[in-house]
Amino acid sequence: MTDSDFMHVALTEAKSSLDEGIQPVGAVIVSNGKIVAKGRKSTSSFHMGHAELVALFELTRDKIYSREDGLVLYTTIEPCIMCYGAILHCPIVKVVYALEDPWGGATKINATSLPIRHNAKNPEIVSEVLRAESKELMRQFLKVTNSPFWKREDNVFIRLINND
Repeated sequence: MTDSDFMHVALTEAKSSLDEGIQPVGAVIVSNGKIVAKGRKSTSSFHMGHAELVALFELTRDKIYSREDGLVLYTTIEPCIMCYGAILHCPIVKVVYALEDPWGGATKINATSLPIRHNAKNPEIVSEVLRAESKELMRQFLKVTNSPFWKREDNVFIRLINND
């Protein structure tokens, strides 16, 4: 399977969140071409229910992984700083995301500014895999949400979604 194939699975997870009126973010973790964990945005744990964290919790529930397992995380939106920190703590070697997040995305953090223990563990980053599909899910979400956060005019992420 290709990056696009796995991203389609992440987009399916995101669509499930959208169907519940939740921000459509989905994540999938792959090891050696096999899906080993999935996650989607959830409101069940306050602000901690990010798709990437849900997938990472599922990943580590029953097995211990290492960098040799070649773990790749696919997510529909660029990980935030909280999720990126968790990714650095886990043996993820590559992060593939669909839509950049200029408001809160953290994958462009300079490796030299990270604590020493994480400098050598920065995963490879691949962006814009099925970007248009992720952006369309976000557009659909913006039409149905009543959250004041998603109505803020100063949010550059919302401007990105509404352009094109």
